[in-house]
Amino acid sequence: MSDIYIEDFNRDVAIILHRLYNSFPRPAALYVDEVAGNDDPDEFGVASERHQRCLGAMIWLAEEGFLRYRDTIGIEGVDAAVLSLSGFRALHQTDERGTQAMLIYAIREALRDKNSEAVKRCINKLFDVFKTS
Repeated sequence: MSDIYIEDFNRDVAIILHRLYNSFPRPAALYVDEVAGNDDPDEFGVASERHQRCLGAMIWLAEEGFLRYRDTIGIEGVDAAVLSLSGFRALHQTDERGTQAMLIYAIREALRDKNSEAVKRCINKLFDVFKTS
């Protein structure tokens, strides 16, 4: 697997969690096109690898306990998605002294700046925090 897939995964995770945080606690539909951009299916109508990986990231986040959703919307996304309590708490983590901003703020800044290295650091920190919460 090429590193670009992991960069896409990190960015997708950041966008997915940011969107759910912004709608919390109201469940919301998450569409792959809103996270990964428009899809370019092949001549048989099969979604692109990029599209499939983004949908996979949504489902993986649910399987790992970051979020819940009611059902998939075909291959277009997930319906009635909401952060889990553990996911919400992980996004609210600060450093031990409480001097660093909450993780959700760091994710917002990294996405706003389109800084893939900062997004990667945020997502790695999120996964570290989540496994201990």
